[in-house]
Amino acid sequence: MKASYLIIVLVLACLIGSAQAEISPNVEQAATKVERVYPNPLSDYLFVEIKCVDYAQATIVLLDILGNPVQQWENVEVVPGTQKVRLDLKLLHSGIYLLKVTIGDQKFVNRLRKV
Repeated sequence: MKASYLIIVLVLACLIGSAQAEISPNVEQAATKVERVYPNPLSDYLFVEIKCVDYAQATIVLLDILGNPVQQWENVEVVPGTQKVRLDLKLLHSGIYLLKVTIGDQKFVNRLRKV
């Protein structure tokens, strides 16, 4: 019985707020990163701020909480410096989602809530 309460508490703790995880095998490319994802919770639009030191192609995938792709933006051009990418999510249903941004061999994951 205590184990089930612990699991519920851990799941709720993971769902509250936003979190970003960086999955990167190469430490040298640390200058390329997703700086901010806002607003969270979101209603119609989501802004992703990406900082990059070189020209690159990014892939942005929105996943539902089970990991199924909901929407995808491929070949997003990233230029040196910081840039803001605006994603239109008006037609998205309310719920918890994961936003995965892939730039080269780096992956960044953010938890989002749509209201």
